[in-house]
Amino acid sequence: MKKYTFLLFVNIMLFTFSIFAKNTPTPSGDSNYSIYNIPAELLKDANAVVRMDYTFFELKSKKNGTLTRKYAITILNNNADSYAQFKEYYDNFTKIKSIKGVIYDKNGKVIKKIKKKEINDVSAVSNISLIEDTRMKYIEVLQNNYPFTIEFEFKKEFSGMLSYPRWIPVGGYKMALEQSTYIAKIPNDLGMRYMVKNFSNEPEITSEDNSKIYTWTVENFQAIDSEPYGPNYRNFLPMVYVSPNEFEYDGYSGNMESWKSFGKWLKDLEEGRDELKKETVQKVNELVAGADNDEEKVKIIYEHLQSKTRYISIQLGIGGWQPFKAEEVDKNGYGDCKALSNYTHAMLKAVGIKSYNASIGAGRGHPSFDSDFPSMGFANHQILCVPLENDTIWLECTSQDSPFGFMGTFTDDRNALLYTDEGGKIVRTTRYPQEVNTQNRVAKVNIDIKGNARANIVTKYRGLQYENVQGQFRRNEKEQKEELFENLDIPNMEIENFKYSQVKDRIPEATEEINLEIKNYASVSGKRIFIPLNILNKNKRTPPKVKNRKTEVVINMAFIDTDEIIYEVPSYFEVEHLPKSASFESDFGSYAATVSKEGNQITYVRTLKFNKNTYPAERYDDLLKFYKKIVKADKMKLVILGEDRP
Repeated sequence: MKKYTFLLFVNIMLFTFSIFAKNTPTPSGDSNYSIYNIPAELLKDANAVVRMDYTFFELKSKKNGTLTRKYAITILNNNADSYAQFKEYYDNFTKIKSIKGVIYDKNGKVIKKIKKKEINDVSAVSNISLIEDTRMKYIEVLQNNYPFTIEFEFKKEFSGMLSYPRWIPVGGYKMALEQSTYIAKIPNDLGMRYMVKNFSNEPEITSEDNSKIYTWTVENFQAIDSEPYGPNYRNFLPMVYVSPNEFEYDGYSGNMESWKSFGKWLKDLEEGRDELKKETVQKVNELVAGADNDEEKVKIIYEHLQSKTRYISIQLGIGGWQPFKAEEVDKNGYGDCKALSNYTHAMLKAVGIKSYNASIGAGRGHPSFDSDFPSMGFANHQILCVPLENDTIWLECTSQDSPFGFMGTFTDDRNALLYTDEGGKIVRTTRYPQEVNTQNRVAKVNIDIKGNARANIVTKYRGLQYENVQGQFRRNEKEQKEELFENLDIPNMEIENFKYSQVKDRIPEATEEINLEIKNYASVSGKRIFIPLNILNKNKRTPPKVKNRKTEVVINMAFIDTDEIIYEVPSYFEVEHLPKSASFESDFGSYAATVSKEGNQITYVRTLKFNKNTYPAERYDDLLKFYKKIVKADKMKLVILGEDRP
């Protein structure tokens, strides 16, 4: 046995002994996993407590490694049942070599040991995948007597690695932690890079036998509850990302020390895969023959893509990173995000327009690429970048109905990795400013003497607010009406008719027109009628109060809402009370509402603006104050008085 191997074995045994020393039964029969051994401060706000979590990752070559993990979680109530379930994924490059599991009662006594037949092995192919080699082993734990503790231990072997196992010791909200340790053993000739997020612990680094051993530990982490307007948990829970310098995957070697070198590897995977048959080249050139400029050509080709192809995921070996050949997509009419982006790239190339495929972390709250830390641990999607002379167009090639050049909240305003001829380059996707993300509503409302209302409401949604109704264009008329009933918060409402239209452009716009009949919309009391002025966009309550807020306040989108509502009342009524104008501003945005009268028409105009920003946790009370003012102002009521009714 080599010296290092022996010392590593001793270190692991000492570590394990220190963790499990309290497992020796006490006179009361309790073990280390007794809930009575959990510090009281860790039970506060917690649904689950990680008792111990030990992870050891060993890199053996640029493509081979092993991961050994043993962890125990005490499940305090049924809100944490998901944490009790064991799930591990594997594929042709990842093997699960062993799994063990034990369930303990609240006193730390063994209830049962997981048997081999209780380990389920199923395909993990998604319903949008045509080819995928991912499988999952899982154990379903059904336990009704709370609290209880689950303990799992498993080992995985890797034979192709583009990223190393990251360490996330706290798995989510309302989870506390007693102790978690991550150890990475990396050969000196390969090295690695790491990025520590949301805690200050630098690793303890030791050297043995031509390798470095990195050790991180977190102890006594108190549970954090989700908070209104809070960040994604990845932005405040402790974690460590580790990433290779040299790697090999499915026979393809590369370097990830810089975005430039890694982007070159991805670019090389595309080499020769953007060729099209002569007939296809001729066809796309015919399609754009009448276009006035390059942007119009890009739009024609993009809409041709949407009409011709559909999205199907392909995740098999290097196929998870290398696109199908463009001519195959052209022939078959389907592909994944890589294949469809590459196919669009090939068609643009055929008409003389340069474009670049780009990896990105898609989804609201998903981590954006860090410009200083090359890693594919953030990537889950691919899009296409078309840099024109005076502008840059981004294309979402997997959608059959997305407006041309529109990113939406799925991929807007975040870093992406371009695969250029010179290598990888980090760039920022489209940011949609406040003045673009608008909701403009004009309504005409007739009020009768019984307080009933008939309303014609026309609303235009633009920019990111287009997404508020984008789904309606995928629904049939019945489904659209059901969605309207779900979203319109108006009692005693009947939808007489409605219609939708849209302009599918880089800044898309949708128009929604609704005719409503609302019984008893206004309150009648004797000769008076009380008319709420804000019919559709009323803030009725403030966000909940939060004591001792821990997380930052995040406003994800800047927008402007404008409502102009013209009320027509019977001519023989007089206005008894015309509400005063309201106007106020804060760092979070601004609000203004005015009411004016002309003849028997009363016009209510309301404008609400919110700014996109991140604020310190202590500013949450200021946000509540801003909301309280909005709620109060939105309660404006017009009072009309009828002396002589017909």
